[in-house]
Amino acid sequence: MKSVKNGENTVFKAGNPGRKKGNRNKFTRLAKDNINAVYEGLGSIEGHIQFLKYHVRSMADFYSNVYPRLLPMDVNTEHSGTTKVAMTIRVVQVKDQEGNGNSGK
Repeated sequence: MKSVKNGENTVFKAGNPGRKKGNRNKFTRLAKDNINAVYEGLGSIEGHIQFLKYHVRSMADFYSNVYPRLLPMDVNTEHSGTTKVAMTIRVVQVKDQEGNGNSGK
């Protein structure tokens, strides 16, 4: 392997600004393009909806892992005074079309 001293023989030459701010790197762009091509080939949104209707566990994974990533991460709120909040968590049994289920325990 060649030794590099004082910027000699480097890929980046003086005056080369490099990738513009906001441009995705090639790997990320290609990966997203390939994932999108597969998604379109499998029926796009309509195909995804039909798949999730038939595969209940995948729907649960979608709502617990994918959908929250689409929601805003930072929510800034302000309030004055006191508030009383009650939260109820209900565990329900989920069954697929074959009757196999998970009690949520």
